[in-house]
Amino acid sequence: MISKKDTEILIEIQDEITADVEMMETVYAEIDEVLKNPENFKPKDLSPELKNILAIKKLKESNYQAFIRELTELSKEYGIAVKSIGGVQIGKIENIKYSDDETSGDLIPSVKWAE
Repeated sequence: MISKKDTEILIEIQDEITADVEMMETVYAEIDEVLKNPENFKPKDLSPELKNILAIKKLKESNYQAFIRELTELSKEYGIAVKSIGGVQIGKIENIKYSDDETSGDLIPSVKWAE
């Protein structure tokens, strides 16, 4: 049987999810409107939520591009090319260690993500 405290926590979680879903539905509708007539919108016309989502996406893309430039230089310096398909994780890293078994060909990170 689930305790009363767990039930209260589940209700809180449900309320938080409901709020998140409602916000995302609003943002989705806003994006839909912008995409229908992009020439009618300026960045200042976007909601704060959508501006924030765009800024985060741009930051992740610019960080990824900078990483690729540096990885290219490291590959040239050490003569190692990395082949990775669908294996990118992006976020703030607190600590990271890569596997060091060159015979397997697998480059596997052990990541502690910052909160």
